[in-house]
Amino acid sequence: MSSVQTLKPFLEPSSIAIIGASKTPGKTGYTIIENLLKYKGKIYPVNPRLNEILGFKVYPTISDVPDKVDLAIIALPATKVPDVLMECAQKNVKAAIVVAQGFLDDGETGKILQNKVDEIIKKTGIRVIGPNSLGVINTSNNLITSFIYFKKLKKGHVSIIAQTGIFCGAMLMWLSSFDFFGLSKSIDLGNKCDVDDVEVLEYLNKDPETKLIVIHMEGVKNGRKFLETAKKVTKTKPILCLKGGKTDVGARVVSTHTGSIAGLDQVYDAAFKQAGIVRVNSLNEVLDFIQAFSFSPLPKGNKVAILTFSGGVGAVVVDLCVENGLRLAKLSDETIKKLEEISPPYVAISNPVDVWPAIMSYGVKKAYPIMLKTVLEDPNVDAVISISGHFYMQLPLDWRTTPETILSVVNGKVKKPLIICTIGEFLNIEELNKLTRIFNEKGVLYYPSVETSVKVLAALYRYSKYLGYSNKE
Repeated sequence: MSSVQTLKPFLEPSSIAIIGASKTPGKTGYTIIENLLKYKGKIYPVNPRLNEILGFKVYPTISDVPDKVDLAIIALPATKVPDVLMECAQKNVKAAIVVAQGFLDDGETGKILQNKVDEIIKKTGIRVIGPNSLGVINTSNNLITSFIYFKKLKKGHVSIIAQTGIFCGAMLMWLSSFDFFGLSKSIDLGNKCDVDDVEVLEYLNKDPETKLIVIHMEGVKNGRKFLETAKKVTKTKPILCLKGGKTDVGARVVSTHTGSIAGLDQVYDAAFKQAGIVRVNSLNEVLDFIQAFSFSPLPKGNKVAILTFSGGVGAVVVDLCVENGLRLAKLSDETIKKLEEISPPYVAISNPVDVWPAIMSYGVKKAYPIMLKTVLEDPNVDAVISISGHFYMQLPLDWRTTPETILSVVNGKVKKPLIICTIGEFLNIEELNKLTRIFNEKGVLYYPSVETSVKVLAALYRYSKYLGYSNKE
């Protein structure tokens, strides 16, 4: 069976049974049904002690459901899962999501339960996601099987593969608070007793709604197969991976938590590079890189031009660029001539380009667009980082850069990466959302951090080089 066929009952079911349904708000079996209220398929709550939940008729057991069931969500204690899973298989349920913990993550008792589940899967052919799974989300059909309530999820082109329930839910809630993030699919594999990363990657590779894939990983079951599959996927869709267990202590925590064997981090790092996977090291980087790979064009090389309001800041950014595999672009003679024309005579033009003298002499609305446009059009420049946006700093108006001033040089969308960053501005989510939305519409990136700006540009360059689009050194 192909991965598309395997995952279809999980992400595109026509009917769902919630085994362990509850009428108590806040409980797992209630929240799952609450999340499914907008779903158009048939819903069958299962609980021998109840008759009705949120307008749905409740059935004593899965066997009592009169119709065909594509997906069963088992929200019961671990000890009850094997018997219920067998009952699901006997009813011909194609797929099941096991919410409970208490399997490989719970010592010898958990291993015995896990062995029983594994035997049922092998014997009957039922497919299982979990145990210890948050469930799946498909925004195209309003399918949310999570026990964390999501009031609203913005539809988009980012799909997430995760390996731990609560973390996946927290990550989704956080990412969803930013305007530029839109979700396509989310699949939390939990302990990965059956369905694994490889099958989900193959499904998402063929999913037209998925343009970017984010993986939260603690370990893989079949490293070689994962690597082979990832290599195919990254040729058309970027993969960002946040992997836990980098240190020896972290690896032991991973093993305790999900029963995964984290393995040597150096091996994963080398494998990711070979497969074109972009590794991220924190939740903040997940957010930053999602923006970069969702909106920016890829660079054709690693030669960077820097526009700065301060020579000191320019030197810091140069160091960051060199440390991250980027190089300073050698500005063309034509570019230098144009920049000299808009700068005071005492300024020696070089890269980084100090825009401040020209702004003080001619005002930001005249000087800045000329300087940015000139540098962007230089054929020797593959990408531009501009540290010149003071959107909230209380500067004289004639010196204060605005998004409109910056974007006045962009016709349509930028053809090479342009990253705007600020220093010393502490933005709330509303302000950050406003700025990123304005810039992203033109393919421009915005970050309130020079370190982040350099890191994302370096990641875009490495991925571009992996694809063969960028081969300059």
